[in-house]
Amino acid sequence: MSFNEARDYVYRLLKFRMRSENEIIQRLKRKKFSDDIIKQTLEYFKRLGLLDDWKFSQIWIEERLKKPFGLYRIKKELKQKGVSTEIIEQVLAEKRGNYQEEAIIAKVLEDKVKKIKTPLSLKDKRRLYNWFIQRGFDAEKVSEVITSL
Repeated sequence: MSFNEARDYVYRLLKFRMRSENEIIQRLKRKKFSDDIIKQTLEYFKRLGLLDDWKFSQIWIEERLKKPFGLYRIKKELKQKGVSTEIIEQVLAEKRGNYQEEAIIAKVLEDKVKKIKTPLSLKDKRRLYNWFIQRGFDAEKVSEVITSL
């Protein structure tokens, strides 16, 4: 398999969303490209600025915060995508400055409570708590906001 085939394949992958360096490596290995071709392809896309774990992390975090997901889950996802812990911590530190988890939890909770329409039972509160935890929010903050209802 040639460099041109690898390059075209990576362009197709990047057409859908930005990828981490590790994701690209894994996808190229799955397609049985040689290590030399993979190295050449990575260098090519880094030179173009289309493969950058720092930028990827920033974009990933911003998109996931809109869903909304908590920082714990986002951090876990980035680790699974092969982004270095150092980059994850630096980008998260940047985002933490203007990120108010309690406000996000309260807003989402308010929207969910409106749909329920009846006073929340203990079972409802447990379900909401678990929903927030699965989405990566801080357990202590979730608990504080839910108990304040």
